[in-house]
Amino acid sequence: MARDRSIHTPLEAPDGRWQAVALDLVSLEVSEEGYDAVVVFTDMFTKQIFCAPVRLKGMTAEKVAELFVSHVFRTQGLPKVLLSDRDPKFTSGFWGRLFELLGTGLKFSASYHHQTNWQVERVNDKDAGGGDGYASPLHLSLLLSHNLPDGHTSPHTQASARRIS
Repeated sequence: MARDRSIHTPLEAPDGRWQAVALDLVSLEVSEEGYDAVVVFTDMFTKQIFCAPVRLKGMTAEKVAELFVSHVFRTQGLPKVLLSDRDPKFTSGFWGRLFELLGTGLKFSASYHHQTNWQVERVNDKDAGGGDGYASPLHLSLLLSHNLPDGHTSPHTQASARRIS
């Protein structure tokens, strides 16, 4: 039998209510309503819980994300930490659906795929010591203007060339 030889790092203590939430799926005996499990969201600071009865058959990570939004996020907001012992496929499905429900686009690109993420790659290249290490005011303005509402300016867009590294 293989033994777990990894070093376990204890989690930092949460600094407030619902800042760290543990997610678990617990199977039960079948209830009169046909539920055979419960999704448990536990606040790691107060130990308060939200429970959602579910049927294991057909339960997906996406449905757990929907339960998270309706039971936790709706009243407590988004925690800093979400602890789960589920596999990577479940975790990916959960976060993908959660971002969708929150209206956040989750997009992936290949490494160094300059057609989709050229701005990030250009800044990272300069930050990592590539190029001359300077960004012109025009370069900074172009990068920052995409994230500012119309009519708003940033001190960075008006700055002279600054050392990035």
